[in-house]
Amino acid sequence: MLNQTQYLKRYGVAIASVVIALLLMLALDPVLQLTHAPFLLFFGAVAVSAFYGGQNPGIVATLLSAGFAHYYFLEAHYNWNFTLPTVFKLALFILEGVLITLLIDSLCKAQAQVRKNLNQLETNEAEIKDLSQALQRRVDELQALFNAIPINIALAEDPDCHVVKVNAAYAKLLQIPTETNVAVTPGVKQSQLPYKFYQNGRELLGHELPVEYAAKHGVKVCDVEIELVRQDGAVFSLYGNAVPLFDESGQPRGSVGVYTNITDRKQAEIALRESEERLRIANERFELAAKAVNCLIYDWNLECDRIERTDGLTKLFGYSLAEAKPTGQWWVDRIHPDDLQSIQAQAWSVLAKEDHFSSEYRILNKSNQYVYVLDQCIVVARDPDGQPTRIVGSTIDISDRKLAENEREQLLQREQAARVAAERANRVKDEFLAILSHELRSPLNPILGWTKLLQTRQFDAAKTAEALATIERNAKLQAQLIDDLLDTAKILRGKLTLEMATVDLVLVIEAAIDTVRTAAVAKNIFLHSVLPQIGQVLGDATRLQQIVWNLLSNAIKFTSKNGRVNIQLARIGDQAQITVSDTGKGIKPDFLPYIFESFRQEDASTTRRFGGLGLGLAIVRELVEAHGGTITADSPGVELGSTFTVCLPLVNVELESQPSQAVLTQEPDLTKIRVLIVDDEPDNRELLAVILTQYGAEVMTVTSAMQVLANLESFQPHLLISDIGMPDVDGYSLIQQIRALPAARGGQIPAIALTAYAGEIDHEQAMAAGFQRHLTKPVEPEALVRAIADLWSK
Repeated sequence: MLNQTQYLKRYGVAIASVVIALLLMLALDPVLQLTHAPFLLFFGAVAVSAFYGGQNPGIVATLLSAGFAHYYFLEAHYNWNFTLPTVFKLALFILEGVLITLLIDSLCKAQAQVRKNLNQLETNEAEIKDLSQALQRRVDELQALFNAIPINIALAEDPDCHVVKVNAAYAKLLQIPTETNVAVTPGVKQSQLPYKFYQNGRELLGHELPVEYAAKHGVKVCDVEIELVRQDGAVFSLYGNAVPLFDESGQPRGSVGVYTNITDRKQAEIALRESEERLRIANERFELAAKAVNCLIYDWNLECDRIERTDGLTKLFGYSLAEAKPTGQWWVDRIHPDDLQSIQAQAWSVLAKEDHFSSEYRILNKSNQYVYVLDQCIVVARDPDGQPTRIVGSTIDISDRKLAENEREQLLQREQAARVAAERANRVKDEFLAILSHELRSPLNPILGWTKLLQTRQFDAAKTAEALATIERNAKLQAQLIDDLLDTAKILRGKLTLEMATVDLVLVIEAAIDTVRTAAVAKNIFLHSVLPQIGQVLGDATRLQQIVWNLLSNAIKFTSKNGRVNIQLARIGDQAQITVSDTGKGIKPDFLPYIFESFRQEDASTTRRFGGLGLGLAIVRELVEAHGGTITADSPGVELGSTFTVCLPLVNVELESQPSQAVLTQEPDLTKIRVLIVDDEPDNRELLAVILTQYGAEVMTVTSAMQVLANLESFQPHLLISDIGMPDVDGYSLIQQIRALPAARGGQIPAIALTAYAGEIDHEQAMAAGFQRHLTKPVEPEALVRAIADLWSK
């Protein structure tokens, strides 16, 4: 609301501007004959009033100007009489003044809204930057945890164990670089590893090692002891366990092995066995000679508390026979306080019923140190009541044995702790991979959806401000990371499928160029293409475009500003040849043989991908080979650019009869289709509602499964779109509850699962639960609409 001062200012400006215009016109009228242009300066007064005061002051200025113009400048002058021409002129002026006022008022409001939208844009960009930094920190923390665990861990990345990696602790023990592939039967030749494994004196073959056995057979391998012999002659005893890793279909995809270095424990066990053997021999000789070596023999008369001892007392504890009082109490006074009470209670309880007694306890020697002893005795006399009166026994120093037992116990505890830590590390890794896919895909859906809508439809300023081209590019980079990881997993499991058809490579390459053109323009890189019609190939158009896109984006990524990227299509015999060359950083010659391997990367080379995982070129090679083709890489050296050449077999189709790949399809129409959407994320709900509304659908959005069940009968939707990961009740449980309803209450409603869980097992679980379609986030608006139209048509 305007206060009184502002109100007066606005209308004061309107009145003042009209009066000023009147005075100027009256002053200039004798010279310029302004009666021929009676409204000339009043238009300016109306514009000033509307710009400063808004709509109402502008209208007031219009009316005042009309009155002054009529009285002073229209015929007859200085008269309020109205004629038809006068009325017509005044009406036109008033209409034009109102239009000017409305236009200026709308312009001011639009400027204010633009400033507000720009402020909101800056806030959104800051939030996205914070989220990206947090995600990178989580990845770095997991990698640091894997390398910091002081346990020997080996990871087989495929069921045939062609690639086996080790963590930093294991690499240090093996004396090899951390990135070394330690597989015994790798997919490519490598130099012989500088160590060997033995068991019971026999060298173990590759398939007998715990990691490979677990991966190939899909079973756990537990409690295996093997010996590691390094090239430098060092020998280590390892205690190993291995567990298989399974893919979504339950097939082994690799394994994880944990090896504990038990060399010290084995040595302690040997020492313990030797000590026990010495004790056995000493016990056998106990009754043979009173002068037994390293043994105290005593004869204790309980009635008079007098005890006779051999000189073993001096050998074991340092006391001479003269220094030790010949009483049992002198001995009892030197027993450790923690052991005394339990020993006395146990001894009298046993000796009251039995003749033999044996116990272990600590006793103080002359050096004021406690030593462990084994005390064994036999009752040789009792009184008429059966109470012992005389005991003969021996005392042996067992400190070495106790020390060995303590060391063994400590080793076992450390081993158990290491096993728990290794299991936890493996569990954390698996949980991280599952969460990574979900957490990256969920926010990408509204970002990519809004961007696509802006490119195909017109929205008002408020909606347009919600979507940015920069957000689209960043979101696609994150989505590409997930797609690369999933493609790699499919390739490793042999689950990669292709939809084969005849494909025009010109259209495929042009589509890939359009995708990377924005990135090239941002770096002022010149994209030069030579794309003649050479024929068709048999392949998957989407995967072929992925091949070209990877090569182009890789070239642009590592080409400096103002550089050049060339792509050329040619026919070489019965082969189609695609060549992508750049003026970028190039590749070191010694790294060229490894450039297409997964997770292989090198600083300042074109093998580094956006996320630094080294997957792009490995995926390209697999896709090319799946199409029956070949790919090669060449580079003169660092800073001299690189060239990638793809060869694909042409199909036997004449050029003149090649049909166009472009298929014109009618845009789907969702008019009169009622769609019920459930998603706990507000951004996703709003995006889906806007997409479907643009295509004519009637949409209701809810936030939980309970709200779906509450509105199912009243809204009577023709189709349900449901998220999977939701609080309280997930999408699987929701569709199962709906399918349990009668058909009249919506039990047979068609349903689409739209989720960030994108694995094959997630697809199978969604279909088994009762969904008819499984779409993954981020989803293209056209793909979603066509899925709805296709499902509704059935």
